[in-house]
Amino acid sequence: MPLQPYVLPDEMGIDDVFGQEILGWTRYFHDYFIEEVDDFDARPNWRSGANVYGWYDEGYRIVRELRARFPEVHVKPAFAKYVFSINERRENMNLPPIHLPGHPKVGFIPFPRLRRTENPSGHDHDQSD
Repeated sequence: MPLQPYVLPDEMGIDDVFGQEILGWTRYFHDYFIEEVDDFDARPNWRSGANVYGWYDEGYRIVRELRARFPEVHVKPAFAKYVFSINERRENMNLPPIHLPGHPKVGFIPFPRLRRTENPSGHDHDQSD
């Protein structure tokens, strides 16, 4: 029998009910997830109507149950990358966002805009006037 790149719940001794919940969560991902985005700020793409945050919360419920059933095993969730952007995940870890050189950072204001204000007539003028 050839090796499978996965293990099914019943092969790990997980009962039918919880095993079906795990398979349903995985099936939902396969049915609704479209693609990851090659961008630091953009979120991955899901099909319209997907309950992405519900899927994420269900994933953590499954992780908690797996940890309770297998306390000697380190169960590490690795599915946030399918919900949040790279920079959102970095922010959650108290890390600064990543930006490519030459790309403006969040909150970037070009220097010329700092020197300009709008007068009451609605016309821009240089502050040095």
